[in-house]
Amino acid sequence: MAKKQPLAVLVWKGGQLVPGNGWDRQALAGLQEGQLLEAYAYKPPSNKQERFAHWLFRLAAENAPEGTTWTEGSVKMACKLHCGLVDGMIVRKGRDPEWNFMSLTELDEKQMSDFIDKSLRYIETTIAPGIDIELLKAEAKEKSAKRKW
Repeated sequence: MAKKQPLAVLVWKGGQLVPGNGWDRQALAGLQEGQLLEAYAYKPPSNKQERFAHWLFRLAAENAPEGTTWTEGSVKMACKLHCGLVDGMIVRKGRDPEWNFMSLTELDEKQMSDFIDKSLRYIETTIAPGIDIELLKAEAKEKSAKRKW
């Protein structure tokens, strides 16, 4: 099942909904009279959460046991799969099926926080067994605070 792509992003400002940027204004200008819109309100994950998660994946790969082939991307995909952040499979003729992973930007702040917590437990038990998880979190927090996203 494919995720529906939004026509535009609206932001609640000053007691009303306004387009998030110029692309959103342009998309809304093309609507026909009487066309129905469906809105979903959510608070997206913060850039801080996303930076932290990506540093977490990178550091987990770097601290994986010798002889394993973990990369930042493979840790991220393994955590998404473990947490059920998949939206089915993609099957192309002549190729192996692939997981269709959900984007972390689809999560709200609470869901992202839950994903990070589950990913930490998965990293600690499966990807880098015996790793000092508190030290890993502290290093990811320090590195993510320095990098401008």
